[in-house]
Amino acid sequence: MSCTLPRKKQNAHDGKKQRKSCPKKGKMSTTSLKTEFADRESVDWEESGPKTFFSSLTHTFSEVKRSIRHMRNGPFISFSSFIKACSDYVLLFDRIDNTVLLPIKADMLNCISRLELNKTMSVLAGDSLLAAIQNEVEENKIHGIDSSAQTLIWLLRTLKTMNIFAINLMDMRSSTFRHTNDSFLNAAGMKFVSPYETIVRTLIEPKYQGIYFDEMEALLSKECIQYNRDLSDVLEELNVYFTSIGLEV
Repeated sequence: MSCTLPRKKQNAHDGKKQRKSCPKKGKMSTTSLKTEFADRESVDWEESGPKTFFSSLTHTFSEVKRSIRHMRNGPFISFSSFIKACSDYVLLFDRIDNTVLLPIKADMLNCISRLELNKTMSVLAGDSLLAAIQNEVEENKIHGIDSSAQTLIWLLRTLKTMNIFAINLMDMRSSTFRHTNDSFLNAAGMKFVSPYETIVRTLIEPKYQGIYFDEMEALLSKECIQYNRDLSDVLEELNVYFTSIGLEV
């Protein structure tokens, strides 16, 4: 005579506990995939304050753009606003922290220092960026290696290069850094972090690096492109001026 023992009943709580302790292999939740440094709930997404490098800057080229007034001998551009915006933009090199970029940073700082020195030594009053250059035009000194004209041209060429790089990098429709072939590393079970993602993370304020990457990427892209559009407008204004006095940026 056989005897069958009754099965132990498993309640719903046990089932949930069992499913939680035995996740399917090879599966990760969306949150796990997108959140690397902290939980989304740990910060207030709606709170005011800078969230990226560009919104953390005290001085921007938007201020320089607003200072422009068109005069008979060329545009008035605020010297102080321009120098402060350039000095703040140099901080980008500290964020990216790449030794390859150190010579560019040094060039920018040298140009800023030279322009400030020339401004101090000049007898010209006022806050015009181009007043000293206009004076050099009248004295036929615009080709001197330490002239304000040549110094500003060198600085503008560096800003132009940075401007093109930043817009191409952060424009989500055209960036060549976004689509890197990482299929080999994925097949090998290795996590691939593209140069694009590395740069993006360095430009997000540390407090917000735990936010969903896609959302922070979109915000950074928007702020970067707006910042560099303002810079483009300032560069174009200065390019027109230098062309009018026979120099090329």
